[in-house]
Amino acid sequence: VCWCAIVGQQSEQKGAQHTSLGSPCVQCDDAGCHIILSGSQRVQIFTVGEMAEVQKAESVVSIAVDFGTAYSGYCFKFRKSKQIRMPKWGLEIGYDTLKTPTCILFDENKQFLNFGYDAIETYNRHKSKEEAKRLYLFDNFKMELYGKLNRALMISAKNGKKMRAIKVFSESLKFMKDHALDKIREHTAGMEYSACEATWVLTVPAIWSPAAKQFMREAAVQAGLIRDFDHERLIVALEPEAASVWCKQLPYDGFLEGDLGESDKIEDEPETQYMVVDCGGGTIDITVHEVMEGGRLKELHKVSGNNMGGQTVDKNFREFLRKTLTEDVFDEFEEKYPTELYRLMCDFSVCKRSGSNGMVQCPICFSTDSRGKTATRLICSESVYAQAAVLKGAVTFSTQPNIIQSRISLYTYGISTSEQFDEIKHKGRSSFENRDGVKFCNCRFYFFVKKDESIRFDEDREFSFSTVERDQTELNFRFYRTESKTVQYVDEEGVEEFGLIRVELPTAKKSREQSVRLKIKFGFTEMMATITDRKGNKTDAKLDFMTESLVL
Repeated sequence: VCWCAIVGQQSEQKGAQHTSLGSPCVQCDDAGCHIILSGSQRVQIFTVGEMAEVQKAESVVSIAVDFGTAYSGYCFKFRKSKQIRMPKWGLEIGYDTLKTPTCILFDENKQFLNFGYDAIETYNRHKSKEEAKRLYLFDNFKMELYGKLNRALMISAKNGKKMRAIKVFSESLKFMKDHALDKIREHTAGMEYSACEATWVLTVPAIWSPAAKQFMREAAVQAGLIRDFDHERLIVALEPEAASVWCKQLPYDGFLEGDLGESDKIEDEPETQYMVVDCGGGTIDITVHEVMEGGRLKELHKVSGNNMGGQTVDKNFREFLRKTLTEDVFDEFEEKYPTELYRLMCDFSVCKRSGSNGMVQCPICFSTDSRGKTATRLICSESVYAQAAVLKGAVTFSTQPNIIQSRISLYTYGISTSEQFDEIKHKGRSSFENRDGVKFCNCRFYFFVKKDESIRFDEDREFSFSTVERDQTELNFRFYRTESKTVQYVDEEGVEEFGLIRVELPTAKKSREQSVRLKIKFGFTEMMATITDRKGNKTDAKLDFMTESLVL
């Protein structure tokens, strides 16, 4: 079988149409080969054995993408360089920012047009025309992942029409990917690099659910950041952790009060404890770390936060304008001068992040008798260095993913298992009989890790399970979580199902009971699982947090 890593492109060797990532080619008859696209756009052939070595190849460059609620950006660092490069946005229209608005524009056929400042400028040029009603403009859509989530999620554009969320997110990430690779080419005298030659870091809020992290990973695959079989090339980093990684290597002056002795940096003083509060556009995330020997970090308290980010300030500012100018004046302004309102809100956002008192100039189109003032003085609290902390920390995190030595478990995690029914112990509980007539209680909660437990980044939790039927060909591991540390059954109050692993079992004789070993890592930013069957075959098991039947 020929396995292809090119989607929708022709093989130079056989003219085969490669239809999907990781699928057999339709026409190719070169047995045992594997085709990938190199950085110079040439098609190369690898045997299956050689492909394993390709996947292990060290990345040339690390690219971190901060996909924010209000603004997004990226930075990159070559493996052999210490310099972190971060482009500026909006220069051609009078801005000079480290990030661009998280806004994406599609045409009436749902084809991508623009992202960021360009998307808003294009949309505003058509705002008063009939054409604008046909365009799909999405902004502030990241928070759609906060709450119930599945792959079929639809989100609304400005015109009220809906589009699949996975398309909106993947096209946004594709834009950032293409922009980053173009910028890298500018810094390497035109040398071409492909996405598969990079390690990508995608930052997410600490309060994001496992389903939201999986959604972003699947969007990254669709966007072409990584290939489905090359999942280790993408690291999902928590935003406050990334900021902490960056802050710990900065001079302590201005970050901490008190004497750090001979140390110049936070990371040079073991047992130093500090808190990072990441106030983003959609969320506020908090993490507390202690510096360990060697500069690694230990989480002291589980990450926490809420969805009351900076956009709540923006909404209050708009309400302030509405009340100050009167509703009629503001509504007319919003209808007739959308570009001016957009610039006003951008100026307000820039002022919030400027690091000092600032002025927001009201547009000249406001009438003098609208009871509004020509300018508003603001107290700003975020510096340009804080804006870059998450991105620069994330790109650093890519080279040291074990820099967070341990984390605190957010919940008590476990799975639903079956055990032989005890009439006293299991009275009133759900049960069933297998084909041998043995009665089982099928709602037992089997602990993996308890809430507030400290878990090392490389720590494995290993468990063995057997089938309840002799001829069983599949095992379903249903994952549950709860705030309780003493839960015994999955049907208790406060226990919710949130994930699933399906394991296909090798064919066995009916007289033989099957068993598997399940190994899970809970100490990283994403849960990772490995299944070992009775023959010793190991496979990476996919934890699915977006199964339609799950209620998250």
